[in-house]
Amino acid sequence: MRYKLFLKIIFYFGILPCLSLFVNQPLEAKVRLCPENVRKEGSVFRSLENDEWTLSITVKEFYKGHKKNYPARLGLAKLEAFEEFISFVLPQEQLKENAGRSFANFPESLKFGKGPDLSWNRIKKSLASMEILEECVTQNEQIVFTAIWDSKNIKILNNQIALDDAFVDLLWYFEDQLDALDELEKNYPNVFSIEDPNVLINIIKKHKKLGKF
Repeated sequence: MRYKLFLKIIFYFGILPCLSLFVNQPLEAKVRLCPENVRKEGSVFRSLENDEWTLSITVKEFYKGHKKNYPARLGLAKLEAFEEFISFVLPQEQLKENAGRSFANFPESLKFGKGPDLSWNRIKKSLASMEILEECVTQNEQIVFTAIWDSKNIKILNNQIALDDAFVDLLWYFEDQLDALDELEKNYPNVFSIEDPNVLINIIKKHKKLGKF
């Protein structure tokens, strides 16, 4: 069953290039007409049981240009909604730092790519956990984009990321220890279907300390 581990690694590194589709939609893509009861612009935070929450963000923009540009305008609306969510999840210290940097470079900071400098590693979890609820254009030519983030889904995503990372560590730790890897499969028959990253981490720690499973 060792091939499952390699498939996980291939998927983990192969999925990242696909995220470029987040904004770059083909110009010929058809944009749906919005329903009459389209959501209001702004953010809606809902507090749920057990300290869970959801946050939906709706961005609207009137655009009188050519219809072929609708997908591009929706892409920019996605970025605006995403940046608003980032400002929600960032620590206050980071927000103050970004605000100061933007003010110091105003109005240059208003331009695309000139705002807060956020690393890819900081934002990609928020991007992966974003669920698109609506992307459409109204009868009066208003771009509408709505996304939602759910704390439960974010936790599930974080667990899957930690699991993939743990499998990476497991693969490289036993890379030159084929006998140990065979012994691992004998002692943990379901090792490649484990969903708890801590189990994998403890396996590595135990083997490093004792030299056995």
